[in-house]
Amino acid sequence: MLKLFILGFFMLVLFGSAYCQNAKSREITTIIIVRHAEKQTGNDPALTPAGMLRAEKLSSLFQGVKPDAIYTSPYIRTRQTATPWAKEIRLELTEYNPQKLDELADYLKTQKGKTFLIVGHSNTNPGLVNLLINEDKYKNLDDTDYETIFVVRVKKGVATASILKR
Repeated sequence: MLKLFILGFFMLVLFGSAYCQNAKSREITTIIIVRHAEKQTGNDPALTPAGMLRAEKLSSLFQGVKPDAIYTSPYIRTRQTATPWAKEIRLELTEYNPQKLDELADYLKTQKGKTFLIVGHSNTNPGLVNLLINEDKYKNLDDTDYETIFVVRVKKGVATASILKR
C-alpha cells in the first residue's frame, strides 16, 4: 500500500510539473518576423527562383514550430514567401497593413502563448520590432539583406528581441 501511495505521489509530481511547464509556455508569445525572399524587379514583383527556394526552406529553420497565424503585407512577394509554410501546416494567410504597424503591434502584444509569423519588408520589419519592444533599437535593413530574421518573445507584457541569420 505504501508503495502504491509513493508511486501515486511521484506521478502527481511528474504530471503537475509537466502541467506547470506547459502553463508557463502558454504565457510566452513568440513572433517570428522575416523579410520576403529575393524579388524580381517591377511594381509588386514576384519572387525570383532563388527567392522561391528560400521561401520553401523557411519552415525548416523552425522545425516543429507551428504558427497560430501567418500575417503578410498585401504584396505578391510576401505572400509567396509565406505560402509554403502556410500550406505545410494548412493555415490561411492573414493580410496586415504595413502602413499601420502600430495596430499590428498592439494586437500582437495582447496575445498570450501564441506563435506568429509575420512576413514584411526591409523598411517595415525593424519598425515592427521596435514597436513590440518599445525601443528605437533597429534600423531599416539593407535592400540586399534577405537573411535577417527577428524573433520577439513577449512574456508578462515585456518583449525581448533577438536576431537570427539564415
